[in-house]
Amino acid sequence: MQTSRQALARAIALSALIVAILAIGVVIASNTGGGDGGKRNHPGKQAKHHKHKGKSKGNGGDKGPIPATYTVKSGDTLTSIAADTGVPVVKIQELNPNIDPQILVEGQELKLR
Repeated sequence: MQTSRQALARAIALSALIVAILAIGVVIASNTGGGDGGKRNHPGKQAKHHKHKGKSKGNGGDKGPIPATYTVKSGDTLTSIAADTGVPVVKIQELNPNIDPQILVEGQELKLR
């Protein structure tokens, strides 16, 4: 009788360990992109394109001059800023060599010309 209880306890412990390992794997996969190349598609967290009030959009000269600076908004990326301002991403990086394109901080000022 004692042996069957020990075997049952070991089986339950092994099952609990397996469940814990699987749960940790799911958490890690969901936080690192989970096999989709690190690209996450969160419908509620899509990058939003922000326009500056009072400043022209500057789209290759079509809609006015390019503003001198751009204030980073929540959700901005260099690509979204380039699309909003008409300044290529490469040019933004050249003008702002000290920025990390992966970590834009809300309120950060970027030179555009």
